[in-house]
Amino acid sequence: MELKLRDYQREALEAILKNKKGIVVLPTGAGKTIIGVALIKCLQKRYDEVEYYILVPTRALIDQWYAVLSKYKVPLTLGHVMTYASFISLAERSPTSIFGKITIEKSLLSATKPVSRTTLIIVDEAHHSHLDTKLWSAVLLANPEYLVGFTATPNPYKQYAIPVIYRRSLLELSEYIAELNIHKISVALEDKDRDQFLAYTQELAEIRRQIGTALKRGDMEKVEQLRLAEDSLLSIIPFTIAMDNNILNTTVDLASALYNETGERMLIRTMRIAAATVISEMIKKKAGIPGDKILVYRGKEDIDKLFHQNWKILISVKALSEGIDIPDLSLAILSSYEYGNLIGLIQTIGRTLRRTPTKERADVYILVPNLHKYEVAYERLMRYIRTGEQR
Repeated sequence: MELKLRDYQREALEAILKNKKGIVVLPTGAGKTIIGVALIKCLQKRYDEVEYYILVPTRALIDQWYAVLSKYKVPLTLGHVMTYASFISLAERSPTSIFGKITIEKSLLSATKPVSRTTLIIVDEAHHSHLDTKLWSAVLLANPEYLVGFTATPNPYKQYAIPVIYRRSLLELSEYIAELNIHKISVALEDKDRDQFLAYTQELAEIRRQIGTALKRGDMEKVEQLRLAEDSLLSIIPFTIAMDNNILNTTVDLASALYNETGERMLIRTMRIAAATVISEMIKKKAGIPGDKILVYRGKEDIDKLFHQNWKILISVKALSEGIDIPDLSLAILSSYEYGNLIGLIQTIGRTLRRTPTKERADVYILVPNLHKYEVAYERLMRYIRTGEQR
């Protein structure tokens, strides 16, 4: 299949070829993978040998990358697609073997003329890979000639080893992605859940204050203990919102109405498996939807169902916050989410943004509990949509 680039994709490719190392920031659905494919094919025309690694956060993305590479007939002889964890393990085990693979054919060629050769690493979802991560240590140890990061959401509070060399916002690319319509659904939590949430967040603030004090004293043993308490509390807080009866009922009523009105595929995101199960059962009863039309996606064990089951409602327990493409998805309901995780919200919304010949519009319904922290999270999200600013 012929590879056709849009103007901004061509500009991004030119920036990579000029700078050799850098991060490309484009909205989800804008075709960053296609830029990666175009880069590999371009380098393969310039050099006899191009050995490359494509690094991804999840196994599901490995299959997705291989499918695109195969679609555009990219040679895989010197190509590797692997998870971050696998690459880190390779670098720790044998850093000198990361690059150095050469084909028999090119070895014979080298007897008559020098073989031109280059190396490339593409880091997909590169916002995970800031300076204080093992992945960037491994990547820098490999020291490829070309090093490219792709992301829609670089973390503004983290430092990266390479600069942003190309960036475009949702507004700048509005003609290429689905028209995004955000619908705010205000929800009054049950008093017991609202009070519990406020108590948990006050406790969390106190733990973080104590962490700061312990760090100043240099008491790292105390810091470690407090970090464990912090992690435990952070795992509990979302459950309070996800399982609130008013959140559950609003989610089910909205999903049932949208299903009966449009019949289109939709994504529901929640923070807990228990909530996903309850929502699934309630929708079956309220909307009369057969069980095989609802998929509760928990992770890689459900990946085959995701792409081969004829589902209509996909309920994701955080697992589809990034990476996996579902081109025909045009509806999303954010039932519960982490109020402090703007990147996760952006990535979830991004699942609906890919424009197709039959889809030009995306509708995202965001449930906003009557809590200040969630109102702030919603305003931050809308500011990002308007300006691209993540702070």
